[in-house]
Amino acid sequence: MNPYKLICQDDEIELSSLDIQKLDIVDHQKGYHILDDKRSFHIQEIHPSNNPKQVSVTINGSTYDFEIKDHYDLLVDRMGLADVGTKKITDIKSPMPGLILEISIPQGASFKEGDTLLILEAMKMENVIKAEADGVVKKILKNKSDAVEKGEIIIELEAE
Repeated sequence: MNPYKLICQDDEIELSSLDIQKLDIVDHQKGYHILDDKRSFHIQEIHPSNNPKQVSVTINGSTYDFEIKDHYDLLVDRMGLADVGTKKITDIKSPMPGLILEISIPQGASFKEGDTLLILEAMKMENVIKAEADGVVKKILKNKSDAVEKGEIIIELEAE
């Protein structure tokens, strides 16, 4: 019974293939008419998006945006794999021993992946340390001209 979940803002509707087969759907010139348990719905327009799992539907004169999850999407959610590709960082550590030449972001500031956070001098070379993910600076633990060891925390980030 392949399950489906329709998500519209904060509402979720779970349907099985059997639930869908039980719907009384009539196709006519101005859309579709659906009867479900003595409730009547008139679907005037269906607007697909570039994402095949999202659709806008005009029902009884109101438009709703739906996200559609099939049994594979629901399985990924149950297994906790939906966030596997999301990068999360908790602090900025020195990748090598060196001297801090500049800290480019103040405490409390937010930054995006790829932004320059600090410049570290090591072996007479300037190394630009960039953000590996988005974040917010919680606390700066080191100052300009401080020496740091490899793996030493320079900037703490706020937890999400």
